[in-house]
Amino acid sequence: MEEYADRYNYYLPIQFSEPENEEYREYLISAYLTNLSNEKYQFSFIAGHLMYMTFIYKIIWGLKRSGLNNINNYLSQHSRSINLQTLNNMFDFSVISEKDTFAILRCLNFHQNDISMFSTPVQSRDHCVHASGKIHYNCEEIEGFLNDELRYMERVQKKTQPMKKEMFRKFLEDNWDIENRRESLVKEAFDTWLKEEHLSFADLAELIKVNFDDLFEDDDADETILKKIAFLVVIYESCMILGEDEKQFNETSSRFTDEFEQHDEGKIHQALFDELVPILIKQTNAYKENIRSSNDKIKDITTKIANG
Repeated sequence: MEEYADRYNYYLPIQFSEPENEEYREYLISAYLTNLSNEKYQFSFIAGHLMYMTFIYKIIWGLKRSGLNNINNYLSQHSRSINLQTLNNMFDFSVISEKDTFAILRCLNFHQNDISMFSTPVQSRDHCVHASGKIHYNCEEIEGFLNDELRYMERVQKKTQPMKKEMFRKFLEDNWDIENRRESLVKEAFDTWLKEEHLSFADLAELIKVNFDDLFEDDDADETILKKIAFLVVIYESCMILGEDEKQFNETSSRFTDEFEQHDEGKIHQALFDELVPILIKQTNAYKENIRSSNDKIKDITTKIANG
């Protein structure tokens, strides 16, 4: 059951913006694993459940930040005694009652029965945290609760895909032109964006599959070409973080190659040199290293065969 810690973490921010939030994540993972190894399964579930709630707060924080899906109406309805302007960090949403917290997810067009289902782990958690004088759940039951929460996380994550696509589009709009972005390179802008938007591994896995039809149209305008370059940088960096192979990047970049070759001066030439050339060098070095490693293995096998 150790793998459940990684499965929860898959949906949490890769980087928290506040060090204490990063410390909190590490604390929960450690608490989960320590109690698991000591067979204190109910306490492991409590730690897992807190990661579940962290994910729910992350989703609501992201919706509030985007302003999509009438989120502010839902927030006003379910947090009437709270000043919405004070809800800036995802953990600020923990002041809202858990019943109201899950009700806010209705803005993602979930049925009320789904909302009730998403909140059921709260009751199981309460059975674990209250001094009831009884150990309520065994290992198998706790594993069932963990699987339920992870399944709910996946469902909620899928509902946010349109929001993530718009977020990606906005990133390209804000960062295609070096003269109008804060950082000098798209990679640097991506690193900042990753942290500011609290993107998770699950978010990046969705981003690398996003297809902007207008971006793939034949258009040799400088803005479009520079957006394509920025798009490729994000795809590549996301693949590296996810530990994925570069197939997605290679397939996408091959569609743009002819357009790039037609531009050998000005902003586009500089962007190609600054942004894509370092990626191609990394790919070449990685390829050479793989070939070298394969040759070494072949030599080892040949030597073993020769020596009987």
